[in-house]
Amino acid sequence: MSINIKRTAIFLALTATSALSTPLALADESSSPKLEEVIVTAQRTEQNMQDVPVAITAFTAEMIDRDGISTFQDIQHTVPNLSMVVVTPFASWVNMRGIPSNPNGVFNSGTSAGLATYVDGVVFSRPTGFNQDLANVERVEVLRGPQGTLFGQNSNLGVINVTTRKPGDELEGKLKLDVGNYEYTSGTAYISGPLIEGVLAGSLSLFKVERDGFSKNVTNGDTTDDLDRETARVQLRYTPNDKFTADLNADYLKGRSRSSNPDILEISDNPNTLVRLALILSPDLDDDDVIIPGARTVTQNSELDINKRDNDGVDLTMLYDFDNGYALKSITAQKNYDSFFGDDQDGTGLQILDLVQQEDNSQFSQELQLISPQENDLRFITGLFYIDIDSENLQAANFLEDFPLPSEPLYLEAEVTSKSIAAFAHATWDFSDNASAFLGMRYSDIEKDVVFQQDANSILRYPKVDLVDTVENDFVSWTVGVSYDFEESFGAPLIAYAKVSRGYKEGGFTVRFVTVAGIGGDVDNPDISFDEEEVTSYEVGLKGTLLDQRLRTNLAVFYLDYKDIQATVFEENSSAIHITNGPEATSQGAELEVTYLLNEYFTFRANIGYVDAKYGDFDNCNRVLSCSGNKLPRSPEWTNNFALSAIYPLANGWELFSSLDYSYRSESYLSAPNTELLEFDVVEQVNFYAGVLMPEYGMEIQAYVKNATDEDYVTSMSEASIDRTYGTTGRRYGPPRTYGVRLTYRF
Repeated sequence: MSINIKRTAIFLALTATSALSTPLALADESSSPKLEEVIVTAQRTEQNMQDVPVAITAFTAEMIDRDGISTFQDIQHTVPNLSMVVVTPFASWVNMRGIPSNPNGVFNSGTSAGLATYVDGVVFSRPTGFNQDLANVERVEVLRGPQGTLFGQNSNLGVINVTTRKPGDELEGKLKLDVGNYEYTSGTAYISGPLIEGVLAGSLSLFKVERDGFSKNVTNGDTTDDLDRETARVQLRYTPNDKFTADLNADYLKGRSRSSNPDILEISDNPNTLVRLALILSPDLDDDDVIIPGARTVTQNSELDINKRDNDGVDLTMLYDFDNGYALKSITAQKNYDSFFGDDQDGTGLQILDLVQQEDNSQFSQELQLISPQENDLRFITGLFYIDIDSENLQAANFLEDFPLPSEPLYLEAEVTSKSIAAFAHATWDFSDNASAFLGMRYSDIEKDVVFQQDANSILRYPKVDLVDTVENDFVSWTVGVSYDFEESFGAPLIAYAKVSRGYKEGGFTVRFVTVAGIGGDVDNPDISFDEEEVTSYEVGLKGTLLDQRLRTNLAVFYLDYKDIQATVFEENSSAIHITNGPEATSQGAELEVTYLLNEYFTFRANIGYVDAKYGDFDNCNRVLSCSGNKLPRSPEWTNNFALSAIYPLANGWELFSSLDYSYRSESYLSAPNTELLEFDVVEQVNFYAGVLMPEYGMEIQAYVKNATDEDYVTSMSEASIDRTYGTTGRRYGPPRTYGVRLTYRF
């Protein structure tokens, strides 16, 4: 069910442009429905989303509930130029505006993510903590572009900002039950209310989800890709007077699952690859014991595939409002998020090789903010930020009983500590009734230390490495821009902005198994470090709320200029990879978001993203191939979503609601070499939901189907002709068609 995406994008852009020039008198102001304002905290204070000179997509609590959004990975289909591939529930490959957030995988403790994730102002600094559950949240905001002058943690790609629901003096609660195919069951419970009237309020939020796997493991008849996760959050809000507020949060997450290895499609004839060698020396086995036709039909040793995630933390936010309108805010947090990933690495039912990756993170952060009165012509936010991260990393590859040659295990142990101090300020000056200028500055001082030990392994061609190293970075990032409000002359809210930003991502270390090439070629003087990268971002945008607040349209056009971009090098004749500072890279594109109330019943939404992200001269990405001029990894040109939703009133105040949406991702490549064998095809997905809202009973019942056309789309792959370690061609697929019923009760 392919459509001409480019033609549709041009049509919608012309429609939005035409709407900008349509006289407001065309709308019947007395009877036409209006879009509700979306309040965001993108600039650390509450504002109408349309007044913020930032490319931002926001999800309200109602959208999160109605669209079945439970984790971060669910929002990607609605956000232009955002892609997220989830290999395990906590291991995500994220790409924003064509740039990978973590190019070397989530278990490399020596890297820093370009995309920052915040929950109630607290950053989750490591990618293993990104894919948070979104039960009982008030709002999710996705900000695109460098954001270091407004948020504590340095971020050169953007920010995902989550605001949870705060307790108050009104007793309220919610119970939600969701059941579906693949034995899917999830439950949410939330209660909030006063503990001491007018002084202390509290809330408790619980979430539990279980699901069988999508893939059939023919080795033992089990399924993989299953889910078993539970979360809890306790919140206290202390308001002794109208000047002071303190919010104390404690959260907990426990997740267990089994990941799915790729479907093996082909085995190399090369006798030096592990799988072919095992088959040659095992006379009772042949290719048919490994290759099983059909998507999501795998052969693997499930007992080796174990995913564990344990998160816990506590944070305290205190806000004091002075009589002169200024406010002082403190955010103190301690977060721990540990993850364990066990993988049948050869991807077959043979007992050849298994891999264990473990990362234990402990993080303390402190942020102070001084916020000026927001009604002033000159207003600002300034702050200090400190974060201390300790990551302990363990990786082990063990040869098993079906491997025909004696071999020692491969073992890596590393500890990475990172300390960062930053000062930031962001000021906005309304120099006329319609025009504003803004300037943001950030100074960052970062030190990373690593203690790295790797045992030697002759069969896998890994040397012994033992080193201690330090990377120190300090830099000034900034943003400067102007915005202009055309409402006075245009007759409707319409804001244009232009800005230039400079962002950085600090350097670090390749904390993965490394070959001689990965340590710089000299075993006596190993080096696993890489330097910081720099980006200059140019962006212009137009935000309008038109046709008597029936049409909301946001357009952003950007150009990113990268220097020394951190890139992954795939080493010849090995599955090993390491990070290097690549060449210059550019990413240019546009994002259009349209919400249009067709009438009192129907709403149309379109989110269209286009990006062209390419390397410059990049000859050192591979010993055989050049990557100069190639597309960046996992960077589809088009990331589009179109949705039509309806709300129809019934008797007794009941409402019938429904939505149909279609998302599209164009082709992309797994890695920088851009080989045809490692090209992802187009991904198209259709989702549908319908339900009834019964306010007199506080009830809502909903039926839904995701991936309605049951598309088999690939999320990761390997190729036998390239993979010289295992020698297999494999494909891992995204979720198939899922459907279910959701029941919600509120009081």
